[in-house]
Amino acid sequence: MAAVSGAAGLKPALAAVDRGATVALANKECLVCAGDFFMQRAAKAGACILPADSEHNALFQALSSGNREELVRVNHHRIRRAVSHLGHRRHRAGDAGSGPQTSELEHGTEDHHRFRVDDEQGLEVIEASYLFALTADEIDVLVHPQSIIHGMVEFSDCSVVAQLGAPDMRTPIAHCLGWPIGLSVRQPSSISPRLDN
Repeated sequence: MAAVSGAAGLKPALAAVDRGATVALANKECLVCAGDFFMQRAAKAGACILPADSEHNALFQALSSGNREELVRVNHHRIRRAVSHLGHRRHRAGDAGSGPQTSELEHGTEDHHRFRVDDEQGLEVIEASYLFALTADEIDVLVHPQSIIHGMVEFSDCSVVAQLGAPDMRTPIAHCLGWPIGLSVRQPSSISPRLDN
């Protein structure tokens, strides 16, 4: 697990990559600061990079549901990334807000709130582009206020595969620890809470 925060995490993550290890990557700066370099070193050493961040892990799981060739790169069919509302600012339409903003997305809630996608999501789009070899144009940001949808992938047959779950980091971490076989757990609630029906 590479989870040292900030640019300081690049050196230990590279040490693991250079050994050809399977690395559960929870540090986005490795890819934001040195994405091409980091991924080239991983490929050269035969290392496996597993995304431990909840949204990226969700995309990793959803992408395994179809062939890479089935992703449509034209006609605006895109990977849609769900961004957790936890830790992100929520504003009413027209509010000036505070802090750096990169774009606004309308969300169809009853009160017609507008969600601002800040620099944090911009960095996560960069991270996703390196993890999945995508251009930024192939990645959409979808805001889900309840943080239940963690990621969705749209395939060429217009099907959408989504990974849903309780907003709990134990789930993506457990997925990485059990990959590729999975976890044999008698009581799934011991990992994370079940969703309400």
